[in-house]
Amino acid sequence: MNIRIFIYAYKSFHSVSPQTISSQITTGGLQQQNSIHRGVRLLVHTICMFVIFVIGWGPFYFAMIFLRANPVGKGTRAILITWGLTNLYVVIICLFIYNTKLREYLKNKLFPCC
Repeated sequence: MNIRIFIYAYKSFHSVSPQTISSQITTGGLQQQNSIHRGVRLLVHTICMFVIFVIGWGPFYFAMIFLRANPVGKGTRAILITWGLTNLYVVIICLFIYNTKLREYLKNKLFPCC
């Protein structure tokens, strides 16, 4: 499912890439190269976020689905849930770090002197 989303986003990114004739003449291939670099960087970041999510919640779902014959204890379940929630916070922090406008806004609000 995620691979379908990536392929669709990649194709639509290249088909909708806004370029005017004047920008093509003045900048040449530089704008297109920056656009491709930005798209690849976004794709890598999305894949990393997905991997972090799977690493966080994978063990919990594995334990709940495949270990039905041997039920998982309450302590183990609590540890797995805590691990998943911790990784969820890591994903949220990564989104804050990746979003440049939000990062600049928070920096200006928290540290107005700098």
